[in-house]
Amino acid sequence: MSKLKKTPATTKPTVAAAAADPIGPTTVFKDDRRTLPTEDLVSKVKKADLVTVAATQRISASHFYEGLVRLRNDFLGAVLLPPPRRVLPLNLIGALLLPDLTPARDISVSVRPIPRKGTTPIVIEKVALTDAGGQFALREIGTLEVDEGTTVTLAFRGANGTEERPLTLDQIGTSGLLGDITLKLSLRPLPRSVVAELGEIVKGLT
Repeated sequence: MSKLKKTPATTKPTVAAAAADPIGPTTVFKDDRRTLPTEDLVSKVKKADLVTVAATQRISASHFYEGLVRLRNDFLGAVLLPPPRRVLPLNLIGALLLPDLTPARDISVSVRPIPRKGTTPIVIEKVALTDAGGQFALREIGTLEVDEGTTVTLAFRGANGTEERPLTLDQIGTSGLLGDITLKLSLRPLPRSVVAELGEIVKGLT
């Protein structure tokens, strides 16, 4: 009688065994985002007031949009596309004449604050005093950059009033030689006490 050969039994993993033995631990992520509650305000408004509420919301949205437009324009103008600038000459020199073309002596000369887009105005503290021939010189006002198209206003003060004269950058030029400036007002010379005081101020600023 022949004997049957016993073959070793082979074991194969079953689906249940694979499910019972996961590959690794499962990671659970926590959502930390905040959820803001919403509220339907329109449903709480009376029908008679809906027109007023709608008009108010329309105005608020318009103001908000206009504010964004201004912010964009300011950002573009000041940061991305700054306006072209020019450098003022270091000295402003000229001669001041009265309406009858005689020299205007003992008249103080100063520069009004110069506006700049998107920032504070430029303040020039220099003061000059015309001599017997009407000559004046505002020296070493500093290396100042101004926007293209800026107007620089000179102020002439006498004993009986003040006259201002706006000058374009082209009139000032690169040299700062202003030439003769004829006043429209007949400004009288400042009192000697004021002239002496201004003289001390001028010396202190030079």
